[in-house]
Formats: sequence, structure tokens, C-alpha cells
Amino acid sequence: MRRSPHLRRPALLAVVLSLATSLTACGLLSGSSDDVPSQPTGQVEKPKLKVGVFSIVDVAPLYIALDNGYFKAEGLDVEPVTTAGGPDAVTKLAAGELDVGISSYPAFFAAQAKQVANFKIVTDAYQACDGHSRVMVRQDSPIQRPADLIGKKVAVSGRGTISDLAASSVLATHGVDPSKVQWIEIRFPDMLAGVQNGNVDAAVFGEPFVTQALQTKGTKDLFDIASGPTNEIALSGWGALEKFVTANPRTVAAFQRAMARAVDDTGDRPRLEQIFAGKLKIDPMVASLVTICRYPKTLEAKRIQRPADLMAEFGVIPRRESPGSGERLAQLDVAPLLLSPPAPASSAAAPSR
Repeated sequence: MRRSPHLRRPALLAVVLSLATSLTACGLLSGSSDDVPSQPTGQVEKPKLKVGVFSIVDVAPLYIALDNGYFKAEGLDVEPVTTAGGPDAVTKLAAGELDVGISSYPAFFAAQAKQVANFKIVTDAYQACDGHSRVMVRQDSPIQRPADLIGKKVAVSGRGTISDLAASSVLATHGVDPSKVQWIEIRFPDMLAGVQNGNVDAAVFGEPFVTQALQTKGTKDLFDIASGPTNEIALSGWGALEKFVTANPRTVAAFQRAMARAVDDTGDRPRLEQIFAGKLKIDPMVASLVTICRYPKTLEAKRIQRPADLMAEFGVIPRRESPGSGERLAQLDVAPLLLSPPAPASSAAAPSR
């Protein structure tokens, strides 16, 4: 169902407000300016792009592309625009205030499933790994295992977020009914204080807040939420309205190519730490210890379907009736939302110094 560009923002906010992302990751410049080709002669439809970002490690490749001149080489002038989080980015995309934005997948998929707007995922952003997101308690807490959380207050950044859903999934695999837990919504930066002062019994931390909590020596790990059925689950992506992608195919392809080059540079840990500290304002000590997961270069339907199926499992979006073994659980099929990789920029000149 297609919607007017003048979409009612309250309706969209109602769908995605609680779907803040629990994303966490990294990535920065590696690769010298010597490798950056001159601007291609093929003209993009929209050279100036407003791209929604917020302070999570998932956004690092964007800053790599900016600092290394990859966007400029593609004829793009990218302006990072700070959002309050993934749901806010989805709202602003639908309202036409952003051209591209990063969000956790649940915010995109909830809006799509509710037919609030039609989106395309332009490029993947971040994938979970061991140590990225953990349920943690106070050091002196009597809570020792997942079953001990029954009846307890557990903080999450928002209901229906990827961290909320992943934690619920791990609890279910341990025979714990997630509905028996008292879920409390608290912003990531406030979770540590909430655990320490006893306002909550536990919290679902994501990086860099996992590392910050461990450095205080007053908390301990209970379990990793990126384990079992949620191991290496896709966390976040860069999306745009379908109509924007259709109207600006060369622009979007140029954005994809620049981001792919930036992802190639994310293996340089010291450069990532510079991004975390300089662009994301993470304490340098924490930046040096934070768990860095994977910045995927390709959009894989099977992998990105997993967050949607998790949403369906816990009633956030509709589920299919009687799906067969190994078939997707959600009514929403994410494959049509994933944009194909771009063709090489054949018009780009040879690298110049």
C-alpha cells in the first residue's frame, strides 16, 4: 500500500516510537586518499543527500566514506543529520525529511508491515556477535540464571526492539516465558544507573554500554542475547523510501558503492576507535575495549528475514498461518525490500593523486 509523501507523522510514531534500536557496532577509515578515484562523469539525480545518523557504532562506515572521500568520488555531497534513534529516522524518512537513514530492522519492518510507508533497504549496517549485547545484573545480585528473572524488572531500550526480542528469544530457549518478566523501558545511557541503584533488577545492554558497565566493576554478566536462535542476527540497515529509490537510481547506486568501499575499510581497528571517540564521542578507553562485530557488505534475504520472524514470533507483526518447517514465520517477506547491489561505476576515472 502506497502512502502520500505527506504522511501523518503521529500514525507512524505510534508504530515505531518504541522500536528504538539496540544496535551497536563499529567501523572507520582505512584506505588512503590515493585510492579514491576522481568524480565519475555519470551524473547522479540528487547530488546532495541528507542521511540520518545517531551515536551507535553501526554508523561508522558512513564516516569512513565521508572522511576518505568515497561519497565525493561518486558525485555525492552527504550531510549527516542527527536523529533521536532508529524510529525517529523512520519517521523522518517517511515524512521526506531525510533521503537515507539508519535504523534497527524492527523499526523498518514494523512500519512496512503496518503499511505506513514503503521502504527499501539500501545497504546492510551491522550484525550481532558474541559480547555485543548482554543481560547484566548487579555484582551482588542473587540472580544467577535466566529463570531467576521471572517476576523481576528488566530494562530494555524499548519494547519490540531487536534487543528486547533477542532477550525474549533466549529466555524462551531456557524455558522462561518472557511475559513473566517485568519489562521496563529505559534509555541505554541510563541503564547502568538503573541497575546500580536497584530501580531495575537487570538490563539488556548493547555496546558500548556493555563495556562501560563491565568497567565499573559493579555489574556482572548473566547471558548473551546474541546466542542460540539469535546468534549473528542482523541488527540494522540503511533504508530509504521506495519512491526515492525509484526516482533516483543512480544516486542510490552511488551511495551503495561508497558504503561498500567503506565497509572494506572496517578491518582497521585503530581507525574504528578513532571514529568511535571522535565522531561518536565514546570514551577512548571504552572505544579501545568495545566488542566490534561485523559490518556486512551484502544484503542477504535469509539473514535479514530473521529479525522479521522474531518480531512475528513475539506478536510485533503478523505471522503466517501454519508455515512449513524452515519457512519464514512472518507474513512480511523482506526479500522484495532489499535493493540489489549496484553496477560498477564504469564512468569513474582512474585513481588520481
